[in-house]
Amino acid sequence: MLKVNVKNGNIDKALKILKRKVRGTKQVIRLRDNQDYTKPSEAKREEKRNAIYVDKKKNEEDND
Repeated sequence: MLKVNVKNGNIDKALKILKRKVRGTKQVIRLRDNQDYTKPSEAKREEKRNAIYVDKKKNEEDND
């Protein structure tokens, strides 16, 4: 659970800190991912596909 203290009644600053914490913990991304069930095999396949893509991009960058 994320907690943010409001100091001197400054709600705007506390909200800014909360948003930063939510982005930093990738909470929104996890909530979106958990909206529907993905089979473990599909998750592995997607990870492998992303790894291949990243490796391909790195190789293209090295060749330039």
